[in-house]
Amino acid sequence: MHPEVGKIREKTGTAPWPKYLKSVRITGLRGWNGQQVRFPFPVTVISGENGSGKSTVLKAAACAYTNSLPGANTYLAGTFFPDTPWETISDATLAFSMKHGEGDRNYQIRRATRRWRIPSSGRAERAIFWQDISRTLPKEATIGYGQIAKRTANEVAAEQLNDDFRKFYSSILGRAYDDARFATTDADENRRVGVVSLGDDDYSQFHQGAGEASSLDFMLLAQNIPTTALVLIDEVEASLHPRSQRRLMHFLLWVARRNHVQVIVSSHSPYVLDEVPPDARVFLARNGDDVEVVYGLSTEYSLNRMDDMDSPDLWVYCEDTEAVELAKELLRIAEPSIELERLKFMETGPADAVKALGRLAHNDRLPVRAVGVLDGDEAPGDGTIKLPGTFAPEVQVFTDILADGVPFLAARLSLVEGAVRSALERASTRDDHHDWPAEAARLLNNQTPSYLWITMCSVWVQHCVSEEEKQAFAEGIENLLP
Repeated sequence: MHPEVGKIREKTGTAPWPKYLKSVRITGLRGWNGQQVRFPFPVTVISGENGSGKSTVLKAAACAYTNSLPGANTYLAGTFFPDTPWETISDATLAFSMKHGEGDRNYQIRRATRRWRIPSSGRAERAIFWQDISRTLPKEATIGYGQIAKRTANEVAAEQLNDDFRKFYSSILGRAYDDARFATTDADENRRVGVVSLGDDDYSQFHQGAGEASSLDFMLLAQNIPTTALVLIDEVEASLHPRSQRRLMHFLLWVARRNHVQVIVSSHSPYVLDEVPPDARVFLARNGDDVEVVYGLSTEYSLNRMDDMDSPDLWVYCEDTEAVELAKELLRIAEPSIELERLKFMETGPADAVKALGRLAHNDRLPVRAVGVLDGDEAPGDGTIKLPGTFAPEVQVFTDILADGVPFLAARLSLVEGAVRSALERASTRDDHHDWPAEAARLLNNQTPSYLWITMCSVWVQHCVSEEEKQAFAEGIENLLP
């Protein structure tokens, strides 16, 4: 994860964002029935399948404020959500919760019948930048730019990108631009065209690719973003290859930290999701006319759960990689008759995410058959079972093996018992139990963390877990197989 994430966390602790949209609750629009979407991190990514409601969330967020940018239009719910010959909006509400200055504000805008009504106290003011997918439209296809492309037009003025933003632009595109500016011509002084220089050659957005041209436009916008603005970008990865997507997210993190800017984007890209922490990922799961909002899901789940090329009999959602390996060993040893090839194990994120997915599966609101597997320190519920024990996997396995399993583990590793015990004891003194397997592997030399953990899981299942616990876990999986 990029270092800017840590810097943002540090800054929010000492100098919180003075203007921050905490959440929006949507009712009566496109299958939304009062679900709330929270924005837990200054740079939040909304993901989900096509039609899940990502654009609806961004548009609702844009309607939260009166736009304070000079000469800019305020975004209106009636514009984003109009009546058409096929849809009529009624009894719809957008409810907002925000930090504004020294206090919090909560209000809603509502359309009961024919028009949206704003609260009598008015909306809070904030600079809003909205970027939808139309930003990738080529200049030659944009209304009003035809005259500028004629050879008879002459450049009469220009606004430069400053060095910081030109360097970011170069980094995102992977090309060392010597200059970048937005030129105005005598053909139309109200329309500007981006022009970049590479060595002795200049070329304009009329001759750039979609990603190159839209990124240049965004650089100028970002250069002029005032402090505390709200930036909303639909399909942020559009027309950019993976490296550029990652670097654009690094840039957005930098902008957010530098100017107390809040950024909310939608994306289908794993490269975008990878650059923000799990608490900054919001996944929208739609089933029929309903939407479920899930937080903290892994990149793998968010982007790949609907892969048509992978159709297991049962998806098994676990909190992390360690839990996945432990669950596999439990099934392999406790119930060899279960063919693991029929199962798809997936790391999905924290316990709340596993519970949410299990609940969706239990209520037949996922397009696949699935079960959630919680760590031993969690209580199972609808659609979830739990691993044996009462602690997180690393704590449970290390504790039990130190009590009863060191001789078996040493034999499996072909190492001296004393060395194995010492390594496990020293590793388990670290504050974060997620670090224990890697630290133990380091202390034992020549052991990779993954091999050591899988071996520990096997020893734990064979020698530390009761037959009743093993069978209970296996039956929780077997009973769900078709």
